[in-house]
Amino acid sequence: MASAADRRANEFLADDCGQNALQLASRGSALIAEILRLSEHIPSAFTDPKSSEYASIIADFDYFEKQDEFERSIQNSQSLLERDEEFRQTHISLLERFFKLFTSIFGYATELNRFVSDIRDDMYISQSLETVLVHPDGKQLLCEVYYLFGVMLLLMDMKMPGKTREYLIVSYVRYKGAGDQATVNIAHMCRSTGLTAAGDRPTRYPEKLFGRVSVDREVVEMLIGRIRSDDIYQMALHYPAPEHRSTALAPQSSMLLILLFFCPRILDIEKQIMSEIVAKHFVDNWVVPFYLGHTLDLAVVWAPFKSAFAAIQQTISLENVQYHLERHRKALVKLNPQIEGLLRDGVLTEQFVLDNISSTLLPCIREANVTLRWFVLHMTREHFTRNSTFKKSYTSISNAVSADSILTLLLGVAQLEFTLKSMFQQLLLEKRDRWREAKEVAHSKMTKLSQYFSGEHVLSDTRVGPLEEWFGEIADRIDSLTYADSVTANRKIQKIMKALENVQEFHHVQDNLQVVQFLQDTRGLMRQMIRIINIERKVLITIDAIRDLAYAWELLATQRCFVSDIQRQIKHTPKLALQMRSVFFKLASVLLVPCQRIFQAIETDPTLDVMLQNVSEYFSSELVKFVSHVLHVIPESIFAALQQIMDILVSDLKSCPTKLPRKSLKEVSQPAVRQRLNKLTSEVAQFASGILAMESTLVGVIKVEPHQLLEEGIRRELVRQVTLQLDKLVSYDPKRKPSAEELDRMLQAVARQLNGMRDAFEYIQDYVNVHGLQIWLQEFSRIINFNVDLESNAFMQKKIYSWLSQYQNDR
Repeated sequence: MASAADRRANEFLADDCGQNALQLASRGSALIAEILRLSEHIPSAFTDPKSSEYASIIADFDYFEKQDEFERSIQNSQSLLERDEEFRQTHISLLERFFKLFTSIFGYATELNRFVSDIRDDMYISQSLETVLVHPDGKQLLCEVYYLFGVMLLLMDMKMPGKTREYLIVSYVRYKGAGDQATVNIAHMCRSTGLTAAGDRPTRYPEKLFGRVSVDREVVEMLIGRIRSDDIYQMALHYPAPEHRSTALAPQSSMLLILLFFCPRILDIEKQIMSEIVAKHFVDNWVVPFYLGHTLDLAVVWAPFKSAFAAIQQTISLENVQYHLERHRKALVKLNPQIEGLLRDGVLTEQFVLDNISSTLLPCIREANVTLRWFVLHMTREHFTRNSTFKKSYTSISNAVSADSILTLLLGVAQLEFTLKSMFQQLLLEKRDRWREAKEVAHSKMTKLSQYFSGEHVLSDTRVGPLEEWFGEIADRIDSLTYADSVTANRKIQKIMKALENVQEFHHVQDNLQVVQFLQDTRGLMRQMIRIINIERKVLITIDAIRDLAYAWELLATQRCFVSDIQRQIKHTPKLALQMRSVFFKLASVLLVPCQRIFQAIETDPTLDVMLQNVSEYFSSELVKFVSHVLHVIPESIFAALQQIMDILVSDLKSCPTKLPRKSLKEVSQPAVRQRLNKLTSEVAQFASGILAMESTLVGVIKVEPHQLLEEGIRRELVRQVTLQLDKLVSYDPKRKPSAEELDRMLQAVARQLNGMRDAFEYIQDYVNVHGLQIWLQEFSRIINFNVDLESNAFMQKKIYSWLSQYQNDR
């Protein structure tokens, strides 16, 4: 039966207030996805206009003070007019999309304020601000909608530099003529804050950014109070140990960090509140992931705020850091061999897992993830801090453990989680049938024992009436067990097991080895029935909750932390790519954060299906890009061997004549050269087998086939190698006038190099299971067509972005 809390949550999500909150949170997640998507496609003309040919027609917000003068300078120059029109045609669609994003962010804040105002004004019949904060989903959603707005502001400022936003808005206003009050408000929100890519921060950042759009600070302070007092996501169910409290509260700690920027007064003067917040949420951590691995270092962002900085200093003190470092280092030393032992063949049997899931396996996974989280977040900060006061604290962590030991833990715990989750999913599917099968076998054994003691059995001619009746009664009691009433059945099974243990004391029973074996087998079946009954979905829920790796997404996917170490290990042991499959499954938790609320909202509003599709496809494609990047070391290694194979085929290996004297056979066969060729060919096959051994993997909503992954990696590396050769061999001296003879020499060199590469590529195609010649022709054609596309930009008013070319590889 559903608990009272679950019923209250369902009631909240079913009414208009809950639905509006869900839709607002869904919209927030979609806007953040759009920020991340568009930030990857900002034309260089807006990021560095001084280096662009359009520098004279791109302006920041100073444009609004001298608008007439700026436009007059363009109108008075025919070349600037032509360039301005060319710039407009090329960028207008992208400018519209960026301005729509900025408008939507401001519109989100307007809708948020209206939603809270409606709650305050009792526009929702069954809800008030107080009742919303009582509902589990109500307080979660109200915290989330404010938190998501704060995340939008931060990511907009981090991913789209302030001056770039100004250039985009000014260009849009120039071409579309928007000048109403809404545009003024949007421009005010998007004005440059002074944050730079080099890490320079304006004073008291991001206080002024969060103050540009007004929100109900009284409500935000109420939410901060709720987060301080409650476990709003009830994560203590999954992290019962007190030493794991900060990890259990991590989701709401991220929200708390963002919400505090809306209320800088608390950060400044509320010393007791900040001390309480740090003691509960940040006593052992200070690098906080606020959204999908984007982190804030409290030593940096709280430095301008007196009370906050005073509270966090104890956490970052060398003494406190060394205490927690030693605790996690000891856990790391213990966990790696423990997980390695659990993953050995034959250890994780069904019986072992069911007997030890709560006592050994879940605590091991829990401790491993807590340790992994602490090291991943804190050992990568040494090069980012500029505060000399805490330099020793950062350095002590980065020097304490090696990246290899962290990767060993990541690979091991990911594989253990994947194995257990797969096993429990299968057990849940078969649970009812296997329970019924065990019950039938147990009933059959008790029936046979009753027949045995009846004296009518072929192996027994002596009747023992009491035992005949007793075993018959036990058989009936087993037959009466019902799966639907599992609690009662569990209690009855335990009583039957105790009775079967006691009956062995009778001399008619204990003297008969066959009867004793039957009783032992039946008790084993009874025990198995109890184990099967105890298989619950909450184990999968707990595994999903504690296996979260979203906090490391930005570090891994963008900053490439640990990626080179992973690639080095894969290059040394190609079969390790098979184990990486479980890591990619673990990383798929990044989809849960942006998609969870959209999934819930779509049940009552099917129009959100497009939103869900866009968000899930974006994050899934980013995951696939990361998978491809990590495993690209295999195609790189294949081509490194291919280069040597090409040298052998072109320079060293001589063709064998059709007729030759027997005494010349050894010399002509060139055994040493062929041995080198065979060794390199074997290396190529081993590298390819590393990826091909992987099974089909669903990464988010995109299914990745290992053969397809290998082929796409080979295609990318082939394009890179061919492009490098063309750039290297076809180049002119700018100080000399080019001649036809020089061009002919360069083209002959290119022909020799590319023919050798093509022959070598064709040679290895069977060893990597791809159509080598077909890939060669397709990719070489794509290289030529892509460059023709870019060259044609010089003759067209509307330019083609490189990422929009039909010949561009999406990955």
